[in-house]
Amino acid sequence: MKWKRALSTLLAVLLLVSLLPTAVFAESSTAEVSVPSVGYLQSKIPSPDGKAVYMARNGSPFFTWTGMNTHAEDNQYFAFELVSNGLYSMVNLSANQAVTATDSGNLNLAAIDHGDGKQLWSFEAGADGYVYIRNSFTQTYITTPRTKNTDAMDQYLQLSEKAEGAADRQLWYLGDGLTASLQNGISSESGSATYLALDGDGVYLTWTGNGSHAESNQFYAFNYLSNGAYQLLRIKDDKAVSVTDDETKPVQSEPADAANAAQQWYFENAESGFYRIRSAANGLYLTSPRSEASTAMDFKYLTLSEKSDAQGQLWKTDLALQTVSAPDTPDVPGEPSTLPDASTGVVYTIYSAYDDPDIQGSETVDPEFGTVAGTLNSSLSPRILELKHQSTPANNGRLLATFECNRLPKSDAALVAEKWKNGENFNANLSSFPIYESIDGGATWGAGDTGKPARGGNYLPVGYVQNQNSTNGVTGMRNCPELFEMPETIGDLVKGTILCAGNSIEAGTSKCAADVSQSNTTYLDLCVSTDVGRTWTHHSSIAGPFTGACKLNSNTAWEPFFFVWDHQLYCFYSDEGFDNTNDQNLSYAVYDGSKWEGPFVVVQSNSRRPGMPILAQLENGQFMMVYERDGGSSSGYVLSAVNDPTVWYAKDGAEKNTKDHQHLNWDDAVRINGNGAPYVITTKSGTILYNNTALSSLYVNSAKDPSDPGAFWIEYATGLGSAYNRQIVELSNGNIMIPRGVNDSGITCTILDFPENFAETVGSVQSKIDFQGHATYMAFDGTAVMTWTGLGDHAEPNQYYEFREVETGTYLLINTAQGKAVSSGTSRVELRTVNPDDSKQLWSFEAGGGGWYYIWNHASGLYLTTPRASASTAMDYSYLGVSAKADVDTQLWKPEVSVAEKAAPDTSDYYSLTLVPADGVEIELSSTRAAAGHSVTITVTKKEHCESINEIVVYPENDQHTLVNGKSISFTETSSGATATVAVDKDLVITAKTTLEDYYVSVPTNNHTGRNQCLSPRIVESLDGTTLWCTFESALTSYTADGEFTFPIYRSMDKGKTWEKISEIVNDDTVHPDEYYIVTYNNGIPASATQVSADTEGAICHPWSMHNCPQLFVLPEAWGGLEAGTLLCAGDAVTIEKNAKKVSDAGDGGLWKTSLDLYYSVDGGVTWRFHSTIAAGGRNIMGYDPVWEPFFVFNEGRLICYYSDERIPNGKQKLVYSLNMGTGGGWTDPVDILDYNGNGRPGMPILAQLTNGKWILVSEIPTRYKISDDLLNWEPVNTYGLEWGAGGGSPYVLALQDGRIVVGDGTLSEVFINTKRDCTGAWIKYETGAIGGYNRCFLQLRTGEFLICGSKGFDKQDNYIYVKSLNVEDAFKEDEVLLRSYNLVNSAKDEVIGIEADSMSVGANAITWTFKGNSMNQIWTPVRCSNGSYYLKNYQTGLVLSVKNGALVQTTLNESEAAQNWTATLKEDGTVILCNCETGMYLTAADGSHSLILSETNDALAQRWQFRTVADDGKAFSPDCPHANKTHVEAKDATCTQLGNKDYWHCEDCGQNFSDENCQNVLDSVTIPAEGHSPVHIDRVEPTTESNGNIEYWVCSKCGSKFKDADGTETITDVTIPKLDKPSKPSGGTVKPVSPNAGVNKKPEAEKKELPFTDVPQTAWYRESVQKAWEIGLIDGVTKTQFQPDGTLTVAQAIKLAAALYQMEHEGEVNLKNGRVNWYDSYVSYAVANGIIEKDYASYTAAQMNAAITRAEFVHIFHGAENTYKAINQVADDAIPDVKTSDAFASDIYEFYRAGILTGSDAKGTFHPVSSIKRSEVSAILVRMFDTASRQSITLK
Repeated sequence: MKWKRALSTLLAVLLLVSLLPTAVFAESSTAEVSVPSVGYLQSKIPSPDGKAVYMARNGSPFFTWTGMNTHAEDNQYFAFELVSNGLYSMVNLSANQAVTATDSGNLNLAAIDHGDGKQLWSFEAGADGYVYIRNSFTQTYITTPRTKNTDAMDQYLQLSEKAEGAADRQLWYLGDGLTASLQNGISSESGSATYLALDGDGVYLTWTGNGSHAESNQFYAFNYLSNGAYQLLRIKDDKAVSVTDDETKPVQSEPADAANAAQQWYFENAESGFYRIRSAANGLYLTSPRSEASTAMDFKYLTLSEKSDAQGQLWKTDLALQTVSAPDTPDVPGEPSTLPDASTGVVYTIYSAYDDPDIQGSETVDPEFGTVAGTLNSSLSPRILELKHQSTPANNGRLLATFECNRLPKSDAALVAEKWKNGENFNANLSSFPIYESIDGGATWGAGDTGKPARGGNYLPVGYVQNQNSTNGVTGMRNCPELFEMPETIGDLVKGTILCAGNSIEAGTSKCAADVSQSNTTYLDLCVSTDVGRTWTHHSSIAGPFTGACKLNSNTAWEPFFFVWDHQLYCFYSDEGFDNTNDQNLSYAVYDGSKWEGPFVVVQSNSRRPGMPILAQLENGQFMMVYERDGGSSSGYVLSAVNDPTVWYAKDGAEKNTKDHQHLNWDDAVRINGNGAPYVITTKSGTILYNNTALSSLYVNSAKDPSDPGAFWIEYATGLGSAYNRQIVELSNGNIMIPRGVNDSGITCTILDFPENFAETVGSVQSKIDFQGHATYMAFDGTAVMTWTGLGDHAEPNQYYEFREVETGTYLLINTAQGKAVSSGTSRVELRTVNPDDSKQLWSFEAGGGGWYYIWNHASGLYLTTPRASASTAMDYSYLGVSAKADVDTQLWKPEVSVAEKAAPDTSDYYSLTLVPADGVEIELSSTRAAAGHSVTITVTKKEHCESINEIVVYPENDQHTLVNGKSISFTETSSGATATVAVDKDLVITAKTTLEDYYVSVPTNNHTGRNQCLSPRIVESLDGTTLWCTFESALTSYTADGEFTFPIYRSMDKGKTWEKISEIVNDDTVHPDEYYIVTYNNGIPASATQVSADTEGAICHPWSMHNCPQLFVLPEAWGGLEAGTLLCAGDAVTIEKNAKKVSDAGDGGLWKTSLDLYYSVDGGVTWRFHSTIAAGGRNIMGYDPVWEPFFVFNEGRLICYYSDERIPNGKQKLVYSLNMGTGGGWTDPVDILDYNGNGRPGMPILAQLTNGKWILVSEIPTRYKISDDLLNWEPVNTYGLEWGAGGGSPYVLALQDGRIVVGDGTLSEVFINTKRDCTGAWIKYETGAIGGYNRCFLQLRTGEFLICGSKGFDKQDNYIYVKSLNVEDAFKEDEVLLRSYNLVNSAKDEVIGIEADSMSVGANAITWTFKGNSMNQIWTPVRCSNGSYYLKNYQTGLVLSVKNGALVQTTLNESEAAQNWTATLKEDGTVILCNCETGMYLTAADGSHSLILSETNDALAQRWQFRTVADDGKAFSPDCPHANKTHVEAKDATCTQLGNKDYWHCEDCGQNFSDENCQNVLDSVTIPAEGHSPVHIDRVEPTTESNGNIEYWVCSKCGSKFKDADGTETITDVTIPKLDKPSKPSGGTVKPVSPNAGVNKKPEAEKKELPFTDVPQTAWYRESVQKAWEIGLIDGVTKTQFQPDGTLTVAQAIKLAAALYQMEHEGEVNLKNGRVNWYDSYVSYAVANGIIEKDYASYTAAQMNAAITRAEFVHIFHGAENTYKAINQVADDAIPDVKTSDAFASDIYEFYRAGILTGSDAKGTFHPVSSIKRSEVSAILVRMFDTASRQSITLK
């Protein structure tokens, strides 16, 4: 590698001391030699100790001698001045004399004389980069007498003839060593150059040099550093140019230290070849105070000053230096630069584990650190540092972050190495602390200056801490990183140096990754960075070495924490290094600038393991140290003496001086809370902030000294979850940043707008209504605001509020624990996301006397009110509301902070606004009350599965609660929904009309406190199959039912795809009028009640509501005066307290009575009437006495209702039925069908009839089924039924149209279908893709589709009702394998073979057991092998029955393994004997146990097995079948809708299929699944008077079928919308019809448009064609003004044009859109579907589609755009010169010629078929195809 002078790198400096410098010249003597202006001559023969030696002189002839540490001495440097023709003078810099050849053959110095040949020298290239130096006069060469390195160096150099044998003695390295002087921009008074020089006092100034160059003591070695700066070493003494401690001027520093920022200098380009030199320590510039040449040089010492245009800041050198850009000028010198602040209240990602799109869904391997999910510590213990003390002001304000991870990714090592030129410092096998950077206040992290992610969602770190260059050996940083910035200089740790400490562990091939147990030695090591975290070096070991693994309960030290006190650096840490047990102390070490002293123990363990010490200095000067105890079970604090972190106070007040080896005990800490990993800081205002691993919030101390009497902690929300370790950082702008790390998840942070004056703005709000003598405070329950008692004489930590004053006297009350604002809701006061623009969140205070205030809301003008009227009123669920001002204590409050008063406005003209929920949206109002003339903002937010918001409707409120005279108001669509405003002049009701996505029935609002918006859906079909109805249990009250609960009724006319709400079933008040109760409560929950009259004092109204368990039913025939098809609905009507919510089964609202009522509808569900009460029960809560969960069966003219009856003692339940003959006799008394006598709780009865006439009943708790001949007789009623494999509740059963029985439960997605229609077979699991939930139902439509109607879940506030539609043939396809699968029943004991404990494992035992219909592992498939034997494959596990070590087990199939093969012999009774092919022994059921054994006899009953079919159509097992009766079935391809099959032979006797005619190879399956349609969307096109339109539809790209839906389930044949009638011409003028798509690709009008293409000349032959094709919409330009007539077309473009031409001809206009994947997909699909092109084009690759199309293929594609072409020309076969009728596409080409579309390129009609076609030619063809009048005449014979 050629060593150029411009190469100013660290590598160059290192090469100075190498023994064999890198080659500079070629070996040829004629090669050009690069001669520096100043340099040294290094001999090829080193010193005896291996150092470089240089040509030198000391008052005598020249010899060779060693130099300084890294370069030659000043007297060993020469100025090389070119005299002429390659001859140089060599002037010694220290003597300013020329090297001269003496007469005695030596070299000495003499006065410079360029005319003296003895002083002239030439340089000839030698080997290995060295040169020969020849004297011009003597023609001899400089030679050292030393022949080897051991020879003495004080031997004079000689001149001798060139000799190959003396090569090394005559070879010299001619180098500059990056050495030069620094000439200042201001010359001397005499005009001589001035240079950077040092005076006798060690201070720098400028001074003249020595003639044409600087003096030797004015030369400097330029040591290039990795951060882009240079260290300047004066070659005379090897001392560095440095900055004084006060950073005002340059001085000489000793010793030289390249890591010291005071010795680092940046060079910036200035004008005319000069540089400016900037200090890395403070960002100031090296400046001469001399303003002009006439200024005297004496005592004009250099300074460091701000950047200016002064000539004294300009410096010149011969070297080509690496320069840097000038930093941004900071606002205040030396202060943090202006960097943007990140938004508060947002969670930002620093590092996201497993965030690589390429690996999502596969193995969760961390792309950043190569870590498999679940391994130790991939993202823990984050630490963030804001830089404040950097010497370069622009770097202040940057944020650095690191965290604990496993190891460095190899790919990142290369990336970082390339970016920072420091790759030799990285080892991919070492664990690391990555360094991330943010320059935008924490919003984005990574290589902050680039802002681009390196991989997945993560940025590339700016550096890695790996303990590089450690003297402890190669180690990796593993645990507990700590970042710190030096605020002052302490020894070699200069101010601004960044520290990173943590555990280091020894390196190894697999060590230092996840398995830290492999490490045998650990240290607590300190690494440092002086380049903003880019590169790191090992500085020292704070503690260690420890001989143990880096893990708990080992010998180690960790969890460091730094601070500076009294000009020393302290590191507190957890010290486990004193033994090898689980014991641990808290210790510290002190760094005085040269060494670490310690450890000093602060807290001694006594086996209680204190850890994670964090310190903060309080306002009073004491240090507060928090730490965890008992390994993290709790956390507490201790306090130090004032301004002394070495002296600490014990719990009893005793003073412990740690320097005297006194210490605290583990329990001297004052406990703060449970859990560990505490952190504490004090803010600039003295506020104490604390958190630990258990807290998602901060704890803020009420005092600035936690030991103050009465001091307590206040909770403050962060919006960030709890984590193993969370740091607290106060940023320069006063905000609080908290980083959080969760193992295997990543590192996040948030920023809090923390109130600076916390004590003055945060306080509690006390209610004047206490609770039994205890003060109560405004508190919260979830989002609801209430009052609750506090702690002692103050509020609880979560009962505090920030009083944020928006304007004078107007406040946001923000709960500090939740970070949410107190807001006036529609029915109560709640906590909501802070929004100062929401008037519902704005409150003001009116004096109420005695320090109490009324608090009124700005949205409504109403006053904050507690419903608790007295101190004895229960606090539970007593949620606050707002009401008109009254002179009552319930409206009086005492804020803990001082507030400004503001009177409320007059509320007499306020109006109320009521919301009616709508499906799929949340509706919010800016205010629920407003003064007349004011406007209210309506915000409608779309929920999941809401397709569109159609209307926002406003109704006037009326006493009847009906929605009439509504007005649709305009709204503005937003990204999340819509907004609107409405002027208020009366009481209003507001709702929305929406459309849900397909197959969603209802998506209710979340804006309530109920447990479920919707549960227990039921769906039925009309008798004619045209209509579906759905209802469900709703937790939302109905506005039209005056706040009662109802059963909503939805209707679908398209098989469940779309739904509309048509009505609701409301309790009939004439049957169940309102009831009144006196209620007693237990902890706020109704406990008991007495029914009273309405006028009784204290009576509470309990209206009846349709509450739960609705059941729909369609009468199959006339009954009780109702016609067939009448819609029935039964469910529980319940008494519930007015305005109570459905919260849980605990009894909220009372629910004192239950009535199982039946309603009916004769108009398709639009209106409903009460029919009868089926049964009446008690309190509607589990454990009381309700009746519920009805299900109807109509049989023999009887309507039978099955239901759950809890009217039995001890809270038990049974299943009963009542029936109604419809003859007026009403419902019969209940008859028991299941009663477990308290051993279970049967519920939710559902029935279905089997094909054999029997009935199946399913029920829950436990989930079972029973079979009965009689649907009214289920004896014995006290026995459990059978299992089918479901484990949850809410079962359902349905008989499919093919007779198969489907069962399932609410919690499972899958269903089970019995292999036999009489349910005596096995239950096979089928996946449905439906969501599991509390309750769901099944329905098979008359057209065959299978519907699952369910809710999303249970106890969810984001519930919805959905319908899942399945094709039975596809979803529930019967497995052909089951037709030849069997239960193997033993003849001796009537047990079947299965797998022990249902095991799926290889090696599990096969056993015999009682037949269980739900056990698929009792099903076996015999498969015939080529040798005539069989293997027995288990249907559930897929494993086969085998013999292993004498045992019968299941194992993996290996057909050639004899232990798995069995010969089958058919006995006369139809049973089969199985003989193992390996042992020759017979399969036998053991006597007296369930074991399977092998025995030698072959005729015992225990060896006979009945192969009992498991499916209705199963084939009898025939082991000796000769397969004589076989049929060959040829292969058939599958289509979109039809199954295909393989080529196979079918044996009619045994039912098996074979791949070969000899029936040797059995096929498990011969079916090829249908491919399914591939629908492509075609937009709707409106018709015009000129052309037809079309409806929106989808066309299959494979078969061309058209569909109504994107799933391709509803076919359609006619998609055309007929063209519109032309309007008649009115008198007085002409009316021109306007198409809905006017101006978009429509046919040309009479008026000709101006062609916009500037490259289509007026005289061009194709001008008119281009004009017409463009106007029609068939072709466009490549830009708005360029057509490119000579441009070519691709295959895809040709297809697009052909498709557009076809659509224009057949549909009147072009509306095709680009495809979603490939732009041409939609055009290809359209062209295939309409027969324009062959199907093969659909399989073209992108390369084929984008290839240039030939003229012949273009014609072929366009030929398909029309069906026929009328011939107008005579063109004989083979008349076209270059197209024969046998050529490809010839018939299409000839047809175009004959139709006048093509004419050829000359008179002969030449076509050029293989050439590409021009766009100008395309335009002509398009016009001629579209406009027959444009076609041309031609005759070719």
